[in-house]
Amino acid sequence: MQGVNKTRTKRNAGAALASLECQCGNPLPTRQHWMWECGPQPAGRHQPACYMERSLGVPLVSEPGPAPTATEHSHTQLQRAVVELLNRTPARSDGRILLATDGSAIGVQWRAAAACGFATTTATAEGPVWGADQTPGVAEILAVLVVLHAAATLGVSVHLLVDNLNVVRALQKILAGSQTLPPFGFGHWHSIRAHACPMVPPSRHLVSWVPSHGKKQSWRPPDPWSGQTSLWRELNDKADKAAERACQSQYHRRIRPSEPEVAAAHTWASELMKQLHESSTAYAMRFRDLYEADLGSVPAAYIQI
Repeated sequence: MQGVNKTRTKRNAGAALASLECQCGNPLPTRQHWMWECGPQPAGRHQPACYMERSLGVPLVSEPGPAPTATEHSHTQLQRAVVELLNRTPARSDGRILLATDGSAIGVQWRAAAACGFATTTATAEGPVWGADQTPGVAEILAVLVVLHAAATLGVSVHLLVDNLNVVRALQKILAGSQTLPPFGFGHWHSIRAHACPMVPPSRHLVSWVPSHGKKQSWRPPDPWSGQTSLWRELNDKADKAAERACQSQYHRRIRPSEPEVAAAHTWASELMKQLHESSTAYAMRFRDLYEADLGSVPAAYIQI
């Protein structure tokens, strides 16, 4: 009996659906019909430029300006700036140059701009991240790579201050001679190992963690630098601000010009989805009314409003 009732219910629902028309009279309404043809269309609405826009209900927008590549002038400029920064900074009594690095990014996903920042006791430097991966994590790794490349060029040793603990731990392992590289940002880590090891013995470079943005007030640097808390935090803040400046510059140059187009696309798609929801909901309500008038209550399995 249950099987017979289910079959009858399906047949009744099919009959109700077959006799149902859209509110505008269209006998076979579709999603595209509700978006583009049913009811009055708002004045000034952008019409779909291609089948993709019509079927998905999402407008196509221009890509932002391309990120720098490793072969562009900005890459060479950044390398030279860090070399100059190391040249201008005297080494400490242990023979290492103290330098803080940081990475930052503005935006999300494919509409982002990332940059690196560097700070010593004498000056700061900054520059954009090159490549498609414009994220803060890659900016942190790339900043370390640029410093180690510059140190290898000059034949000097550095003591890096980094506020990303994952980067610190990975670099400590590499400097200790580990052949295992982190799976994220693998290409950059491969270059880091190549630049960190040949020119200067790995043990000559140091990397230490410093909390970002004044966090962990009870934190102190490890011995023998426990009395340099203020200096380490100051250098970290300067590197952070340098990275933010470079981010802002990249974002305004590459991303900002297309923001009005993206905002208009969001509005266009939101209004279209609202119209689709209203039209399809009205259709579902008419189905329920028709079914109840002819055949009784609608089975829960067929419609939920």
